[in-house]
Amino acid sequence: MPKREMDQSEAWAKDYLLYRGFKAEDMVFEPDGNVPPDFLVEGRIAVEVRRLNQHWQAASGDVEPVEKLSMPLLIRLRKLLEAFGPPSNGVSWYVFHRFERPQLTKDWEPILRRELQPFQDGQIQDRDRTIHVDPNFNVRLVRRAAPGSSTFIWGGGSDFDKGGWVIPELEKNLAICIGEKSAKIADNRKKYPEWWLILVDHMMGGTPEAVHVEHDWDKVLIIHPSNWGWAYEVRNT
Repeated sequence: MPKREMDQSEAWAKDYLLYRGFKAEDMVFEPDGNVPPDFLVEGRIAVEVRRLNQHWQAASGDVEPVEKLSMPLLIRLRKLLEAFGPPSNGVSWYVFHRFERPQLTKDWEPILRRELQPFQDGQIQDRDRTIHVDPNFNVRLVRRAAPGSSTFIWGGGSDFDKGGWVIPELEKNLAICIGEKSAKIADNRKKYPEWWLILVDHMMGGTPEAVHVEHDWDKVLIIHPSNWGWAYEVRNT
């Protein structure tokens, strides 16, 4: 079986390790196959890699990455908007969507399509109107000054479960990501004397304050691919 190619996060982690002074010839990708670690450095440092992303926690306690809903929802929305094609009455609309979790209406396209049709038909004279699909999902339409190539032009979106106070939100999501990786390496832990976890920052882009999270790794490092100098270590509580 051919060896797996590195994903983008793993490639960035390798570049960061080179930036730190490790030599390429001393780094082995997936030394034991498709099991931890992702890299073995100098024959002694086992390195795991993961995206540092934001999570939403349901009332049940279950957690999921915010992009699990946000990206599919955006793709579905833009596909629906594009299906209306060019303006048939000389009017185009900017479309802005806002949502939060849990997703109350899974099959929302027929509802929104029905609500958008009067805009396409020229029945709506308002300059600004909001369509409420359900309490957790709405779409705002703003009339464009001049018609564009499409009736509906996606203008942006707001995820009300993203953001929050920087350090508490960062530490909460760090605990989730670190805990997941700790469980993954448990059966392989004794193979190597030292274990590092490199997290590629998709949340904050750095923080000016020290971050403390309880963990059982020798190092937990947060890196940002635009500047390796912004990397910092998570302090163990």
